[in-house]
Amino acid sequence: MGNFAANEGLSVFVIFVWFGINVFLFVHFYLAFLTPKWFYTRVLLGHALSWARAPAACLNFNCMLILLPVCRNLLSLLRGTIQCCSRTAARQLDRNITFHKLVAYMIAFHTAVHIIAHLFNFEFFMNAQLDQNRTLLPFVLSEIGTNDSLPFINPIRNNQTSQTVVLFTTVAGLTGVAITLALILIITSSTEVIRRSYFEVFWFTHHLFIIFFIGLVFHGFQRIVRGQTDVSLRSDPPENCSELFQDWGQNGSQCAVPEFAGNAPVLYLGLDLSGDAPVPDPGAANAEEGFPDGGGTVRVRPVSRRVPAGVAPLHPHLSPREDHFSVHVRIVGDWTEGLYKACGGDHQDSSKPGACPTIDGPFGTASEDVFQYQVVMLVGAGIGVTPFASILKSVWYKHVQKNQETFTKKVRTRCSRRGDQETDTKKIYFYWLRVRTDYEAYNISTRWSRYRTGSASRLTRTSAYHHCTLLHSADRSTLRSVLCPSTPGIHSNATASVVSSVTNLIDHAPSLTWEGLTRALVQQYNTEFGLSSPLTLLDPSDQSLFPGIDCMASELRSWDWTFGKTPKFSVRTELCLSERTTAKLHLELKNGLISSCEVCVSEAWLPHRLVQEVCDLLTGERFCPHAAAAALTELQRTEHRETQSRLNELIHELIRVMS
Repeated sequence: MGNFAANEGLSVFVIFVWFGINVFLFVHFYLAFLTPKWFYTRVLLGHALSWARAPAACLNFNCMLILLPVCRNLLSLLRGTIQCCSRTAARQLDRNITFHKLVAYMIAFHTAVHIIAHLFNFEFFMNAQLDQNRTLLPFVLSEIGTNDSLPFINPIRNNQTSQTVVLFTTVAGLTGVAITLALILIITSSTEVIRRSYFEVFWFTHHLFIIFFIGLVFHGFQRIVRGQTDVSLRSDPPENCSELFQDWGQNGSQCAVPEFAGNAPVLYLGLDLSGDAPVPDPGAANAEEGFPDGGGTVRVRPVSRRVPAGVAPLHPHLSPREDHFSVHVRIVGDWTEGLYKACGGDHQDSSKPGACPTIDGPFGTASEDVFQYQVVMLVGAGIGVTPFASILKSVWYKHVQKNQETFTKKVRTRCSRRGDQETDTKKIYFYWLRVRTDYEAYNISTRWSRYRTGSASRLTRTSAYHHCTLLHSADRSTLRSVLCPSTPGIHSNATASVVSSVTNLIDHAPSLTWEGLTRALVQQYNTEFGLSSPLTLLDPSDQSLFPGIDCMASELRSWDWTFGKTPKFSVRTELCLSERTTAKLHLELKNGLISSCEVCVSEAWLPHRLVQEVCDLLTGERFCPHAAAAALTELQRTEHRETQSRLNELIHELIRVMS
């Protein structure tokens, strides 16, 4: 409970305050429209008036907040300011996307309540016009403004129209429809399925917020929801005059016709401090001297007039002591293919100018605080390792610059009020969870191996422990070449599942959990240094730090794990073949090997004897595209031309599944 209070207490408090403000605004404005000023409006609409105005107040409040969590410049300013007083408070800025989503959910909820209430309001306004009976107060109120110059209270001016016509002929109706459609598109395109499969749809649809805010500003411009004016309320209070409505305005009457007016429009201005940094003219992308970059604070994006507008995930690697960026882009579509060609990847002449990357930042992230803690645990999942690449490189370059006290140097905090307090970074634990071991894609096999394996010995350490989670496509030969120590004298233990210099914690403690591991690290640290420091947790499920972690976690939860080894699982999928033919594939795998293989395809498309040969050759092989291709080589024999072509197509699809 103490750790939860230290790590989550402030977050819970912020959410509680935000939710409390929403509750207060709803209750306050609900009761505000139950006052005598709105008595005659309630005669027409009942409590639907309060049910419409209360969520409108909450909408204004949350629409004011919705852009703040994504204002990167503002967050950077707050991070540098708040961190001078409290690192716990500064860590809350790392959850800006979570708060952005919570505010969006609140906007969606109050929008639904507001729309439903106004649907009832339109119906009540129409009913008041249809009941043409001057003995009824609603009809008398609806007639105000028809034959005189007084402001109306019922926006539906005659009974020959309909609610739909009024909806599309008023400013409030048109803007309401526009901002509702924009909000629906923004929310639906933000679902995980669309966001992951069609990221550009999510990205560009989110820019409909411009239409949303423009419509929101002008939504109440016409002031069609009206209450009694203060002057009329004092001279003709409704508690005295509401029963004498048939005598209003007549000679000798004690009550005049009530006058109505809407609330004065208030312009809510939202200043988007985020925006992108001004894009300079294309030029060299070298880090200039004195550039305020830190580990994990700079993002890189390519800009070229020859590449159509688009969005793709980039994986930059940058250390504050390097004069260059290393950017990795996986070619997965038309836009990345166009970027590849624009950068000159399709020709050998490297002298030709290509697309030039520009620096977007620096922006503050949790990564820049890593050296302000005494013990740091870095957990990267898949491509989520990129925020930590610059940290590992920073450690390396500190040593290269003859800084032998990388982990023992006193680092003064940036807080002037607490300037005497110093932080002593003693240990860094780095965990990388990977589904595949294609380290080459991230430029690790040739350069990072020395950071991951050799750093300990080069920093006067005699032992190194790498805690790896090895999954279904683990290529042991690749692991062996990548993870072997590059410097003699490192003491490390090999695991039973992989013949390499790796210590797999699962082999030593099959029941080990993350909670137990973190408690053990804290206890070991406090015992070793005689302290009582609390545990500080960084959320590994944060999509902004670890993109793709949710999808990977859901996939891993569906597997049947065999601890200490590669998992046991099955593959069931359909292969799309030529001539509108599909084949059903069923693979059973255990310890990384294919224990059984079954392919069902039409006999007319490919003879069953060839299909069975394919299955027999794959059984017993590793679940690896290279191993499968080698095993199926002997099927490259002379068959009928069409049959051989179909066989090659089937083999290609099988290898693609394993890739």
